[in-house]
Amino acid sequence: LLCRYLLEDLHAAGAQTLRRVDCLALAREVLPRVLAATRCSAWAVSQQDELNVGAGEAEGDFSTETFSAETGEGEGEESIAPAARVIINGSWLTIKEVGAVTGRLARMLLTPGTQREDGGGRAREEVAAILERLGDNLLEILEEVKHNGASEKAHLGLTDLVGPLLETGDPKLEGMPYAWLSRLRRHALRPHQTGSDIVRRSAGLPFALVALAKAEPKGLPKKLLPLG
Repeated sequence: LLCRYLLEDLHAAGAQTLRRVDCLALAREVLPRVLAATRCSAWAVSQQDELNVGAGEAEGDFSTETFSAETGEGEGEESIAPAARVIINGSWLTIKEVGAVTGRLARMLLTPGTQREDGGGRAREEVAAILERLGDNLLEILEEVKHNGASEKAHLGLTDLVGPLLETGDPKLEGMPYAWLSRLRRHALRPHQTGSDIVRRSAGLPFALVALAKAEPKGLPKKLLPLG
């Protein structure tokens, strides 16, 4: 959440005036935090069915201490919700921020103004590597999660990432969405999957495919959609 607020403030202050090297320095710091937040939260929204089974029977509920408005003294503890429910809600809200930060980073790194001093070929390669890792991270989320809210927010982040990539004119950057589409097609055909992996309301695969289709530039022939 802090990373998203920081990036939004930079955008509001005129991030297009930043040099590529400045944007890269920020992206280097934000990327590992995005990946760490994903590792911390994705497991819960990937097995929410299992967690929900135990939620109603959980003995270790989260609680908060209540205080008297008159005396300020503690009056005991009040239950918030079953522990499993708190974990799931916190996890999908974290995935929401992961998607938002990914989109903001992509637009910051690919803003035309950052090209003025791009730092040379090595900087361009590093930008490509960071964007590819961010995209892979969102695909990993969408391939695994079983939570409608998490899937929806991750797909919005993927849309925000793919859109600028398709408008760069750089063959390597523009090729990333095509590679991700091929990965999703392989994922859809993998053995031993069930119908719920594809057609359930919270399945990530449909969200991922929709994100790629929605990201294509308006007013131009669609290239990704026919391949999907």
